[in-house]
Amino acid sequence: MSESVDYGVLIPLDVYFDDLDPYGMLHNGRYTVMVERAWNMYAFSLGFGASDEAMPTHYVVKAVTIVFNLP
Repeated sequence: MSESVDYGVLIPLDVYFDDLDPYGMLHNGRYTVMVERAWNMYAFSLGFGASDEAMPTHYVVKAVTIVFNLP
């Protein structure tokens, strides 16, 4: 599912109409949802949660910070 890039991992996600603001841009409140979806897809691509026999995998995020330097 992930694509090869020079740095990090690129995971394409679908953006739905309700993810957009009235101007057609991704609403800032949806960024963390997109990060969580991408993280889950990445974990699944590594085999976590791939079968009923697999041990359940849990992760906890203490904090997520997004800083907007420019509008």
